[in-house]
Amino acid sequence: MKIIGRAGYYRYALAAVAVFLLTCVSMSNNTVQITDSFHPGMKKIASKGKSFKQGWNDTLASQDEKPGMQCSFTYDYWIDSIEVTQKSFYDYTGRMPVADTSPYGVGDNYPVYYVSWFDAVLYCNARSKAENLDTVYMYYGSKVLTNGSVYELAGISYDLSRDGYRLPTESEWEFAARGGTSILLFVKSGDSSQAQNYAWFTGNSSGTSHPAATKLSNSLGLYDMAGNVFEWTNDWMGSYNGQSIINSAGTLLPDASYEKVIKGGAFLYGMIYLRPTHRTATYSTILSSANEYVGFRCVRGAISNAQYLNSKSEDFTPNAVNILSGNGDLKSFTGAVESKLVFINVTGENRTLCVVDFSSTFPFVKEYTDDKNVYMPTISPDGRYVAYCSRNEGLSGTSKVTIRSLDSLGSPMVNLDADSAYIPHWWVNRTSGDTCIIYTNSAIVNSSSLWKSTKTYRQKISGGKPSGVPEELIADGSYHDGISADGRYIVTAYSSLMMRKLETGEERQLFLSPYNGKDANGSTQVCNTSMAPDTTGRCLFLDFGYSGTSTLTGGSYGIHQYMFVSDFTDSVLNVLRCPSDEDSWDFPKWTNQPQFAISCCQNSAAQTHAIYVVDLKNQSYKSIITGVEVQQPYLWIGEISSNPLNLDLDSLGLYNDPPVEYSQGVFASKMNLFWARHDSLDVIFTGCSLIQAGIDCKVLKKYKAINMGFSSCCLMGFTTIICNYLLPHAPLLKVVGIYIPFYYFGLPMGEYTTTWWSNSIGKSKGFIYDKNHNFWKDSLPKGLDKLIVNVPCPAQEGDSLGDIVTWGCSGWGGSDPDAPDFTPWTVDDSIYKQNYASFVELIKEVSAKKVHLVAINFPESPYYKNTDHYLRYGPSWETGRAVLAQIKALEKDYPYFHVYDAYQDGNHDYTDADAHDYNHLCFDGSAKLTTRLDSLFTVILKK
Repeated sequence: MKIIGRAGYYRYALAAVAVFLLTCVSMSNNTVQITDSFHPGMKKIASKGKSFKQGWNDTLASQDEKPGMQCSFTYDYWIDSIEVTQKSFYDYTGRMPVADTSPYGVGDNYPVYYVSWFDAVLYCNARSKAENLDTVYMYYGSKVLTNGSVYELAGISYDLSRDGYRLPTESEWEFAARGGTSILLFVKSGDSSQAQNYAWFTGNSSGTSHPAATKLSNSLGLYDMAGNVFEWTNDWMGSYNGQSIINSAGTLLPDASYEKVIKGGAFLYGMIYLRPTHRTATYSTILSSANEYVGFRCVRGAISNAQYLNSKSEDFTPNAVNILSGNGDLKSFTGAVESKLVFINVTGENRTLCVVDFSSTFPFVKEYTDDKNVYMPTISPDGRYVAYCSRNEGLSGTSKVTIRSLDSLGSPMVNLDADSAYIPHWWVNRTSGDTCIIYTNSAIVNSSSLWKSTKTYRQKISGGKPSGVPEELIADGSYHDGISADGRYIVTAYSSLMMRKLETGEERQLFLSPYNGKDANGSTQVCNTSMAPDTTGRCLFLDFGYSGTSTLTGGSYGIHQYMFVSDFTDSVLNVLRCPSDEDSWDFPKWTNQPQFAISCCQNSAAQTHAIYVVDLKNQSYKSIITGVEVQQPYLWIGEISSNPLNLDLDSLGLYNDPPVEYSQGVFASKMNLFWARHDSLDVIFTGCSLIQAGIDCKVLKKYKAINMGFSSCCLMGFTTIICNYLLPHAPLLKVVGIYIPFYYFGLPMGEYTTTWWSNSIGKSKGFIYDKNHNFWKDSLPKGLDKLIVNVPCPAQEGDSLGDIVTWGCSGWGGSDPDAPDFTPWTVDDSIYKQNYASFVELIKEVSAKKVHLVAINFPESPYYKNTDHYLRYGPSWETGRAVLAQIKALEKDYPYFHVYDAYQDGNHDYTDADAHDYNHLCFDGSAKLTTRLDSLFTVILKK
């Protein structure tokens, strides 16, 4: 169970960190701290030529701190001596994210908090501009919550070689926090009181932040590097590899949770989080979240040759590529919720494949640098694979067609078994349903006398790999520019536009005078052709201009200035000029949706610098990518819903928009799972990470069950889910499984800080849309569930039943378990009584539907018997036992309510082999518990 902000202190960690804090002022090192008038409020970190061990390998280190690695610097940098204050943030941005009524510390000299990573980088840019420095961060648009916090900067990128204000890399932050050394010592727990001289944390903060620099500084003159508020860094969260690195800039790309590294601990967190090696809060901190315990400080210092973790060393640095459209922008243009783009980034002689998933929460460019000779990429019909070749149009000789998955930059390269293969096109055989690649053995100009000796082939593809032997489709010509959806027409256009009707073998040259709008002397040369992804036999292409007055364009025009669409009758059906601020189109290609094409544009310097999505029907376009030289794009567009019910597709199912909390993404994926199966489910589990990790639905062979658990799902959360989604929309439902929310019983409204559900999921577009329609209880529109299932949601580790399958068996964590602080409460407190009454109302509502509600007291570390904690996050033993007794007593009054006590006051038989950590089961333990629940379900359902 995740309790953000109440992480407390680890008892056994009181010794850990203390010496770090003590040696903050006393440790000897060779790193000189300097102050000057050109860097006001900052300290110089003389790191050039120095190295230190980042991370740690001791028993207290979390997994993401291991293995430690040697990090070196070739530059010096400057860092703020204090965390950015509320006054400074307001002075530079004109916005105050901390309300006057905030209980977490208000005042000019208090650290700013409730700032997202995006808010922090906007502050950095504003501060740079104020001092006439280069801005480090670039973006093309922003999305802002009603409270003013920015949750997306479209196309965000940064240039670490610029000398402007920015967030520190994790290496810079940790090196400064550790006094420029690798020292991390431990002393006896009796010295832990010394830590209170250096940091604000749960041991002394009274649950609030404090003015900056009210504790002692470290040896470099830096304040609050431990405690007060966590601090954003510039780096994505990623695994260490134990290898030495120079000028580390973290991980190149984000993981599925879009987590940024935060450092230093906070007033709401315990001593273990003060370790300078610690990298996160209790759970992931996504870059769009704005929390009461996260702030930041700035650095200055140009990094001319930054290196990234887990990235292969390259002999070149790819040119920068900028995204101009954020999440949802392409959806508004195309009407489809999913879209993926591939293109070539040209850097000198290197041609590398780039991929952008515009349906992801935050679109980023992924670049496959392991193959530097990529041409003509195209995406499979299901959007999962890319195919490309190794030589360009107009050539002959040996070429290979390669297929690889779009899921990972490390995906293997699978080649077609052919002596030579050019310019692949995906195609689905409507008769057999087989997915195929159409390719040719040459791409020479079709005016050559050798062209008739070239061939066109069809290769079946299964699971991203060739299946069977290739079939010769055409024996007398290389038709490498696409095939119609019904397989009737195939086209090629270098340099003449040739289309063949496959059923008769009839072949025609198209775009001839007068149909091309030119006189008999006008050029008929065309290029960059592609076939429409339908049965019309249309093709899209460019030509080489006309100096006369064209009957199609109304005047003269230059090379590639117009995009044309023609068909087998040689009728020109569509003409579209390039954007007015561009010189010409280049590399246009039809997408997999007939209404849309994708194309590059050249500027006046003859650079193919931009990529546009083109709406052929409405004669419009939208710029989505810019770079130095970007070529040969292909856009895959998901299903475009007809939406006859006039539902708001910009809201429906968007439970992770805006994405302001990590658990939202998991919730969105669970809701997607629910709507996909809601009409067939008879068992559903919902609740916090205890459910998420502790239930294995595969064990429940007799039932159609799913696991809808996700971290931080509070009493308010699972009550809302059950009453508004499960009961109204799962008609076959027999059993709902929940956890007993001991921790949340003691919190107002049964919700973490009374805002977690309300300010994240409760304010998502999808939830508000459902709520405004009474959660569709009166009538569920036919097809609504299918529309929601098509909404992209963050990828989650797990299986098709919602079970998390990667929670390894690491044991209960030893005999001295983590026991965070909690505010004592009893069953006589008014907050508990209100939450208990809400729990009883939930039982009544579920029972009224004749659905069984099973409340599980999950097993946790048996060593809590030796502490004052009933469970990891409390309450006391006296309160915990009293609550359990009251909950069990409800079984007598409500026959559809059942308690399953797997904890048994710590006297259970779940061993280290069944546990992931102090309070979570691993996959073996979850199977064990779910097997026992299966037996319980058999008994109660027979009754």
